[in-house]
Amino acid sequence: MALTTRKRIGEHLLEAGLVTKEQLQLAEREVRRTGELFGEVLVRLAFITADDLTMTLAQQAGMEGIIGKQACSLYLSERSPQWLKFKATRELDAVVGGYTAPRGSRALRLKSTPL
Repeated sequence: MALTTRKRIGEHLLEAGLVTKEQLQLAEREVRRTGELFGEVLVRLAFITADDLTMTLAQQAGMEGIIGKQACSLYLSERSPQWLKFKATRELDAVVGGYTAPRGSRALRLKSTPL
């Protein structure tokens, strides 16, 4: 079985546009100085929110999402509106284009005629 390398949390946050390279470098220096966890430093410095960190960690772990409940609600054995599901989705905006050289009848239509 081949080993796979996981991306570090900073790479995920950078790719998601949640932090800049400069913010990551500053946070790394702060981790070395304080010994705090990387994510805790990012939140403390207000570069990301705790929600951003939690969802990014879920995506990094390959989880489908996060389930939560209202703090005052009871644990029930069935579905309840007090339980909330937050999907860890990945989105991509893309423009796809292409070109192929005209062949056959397409080639005939594109030929110019001399004036």
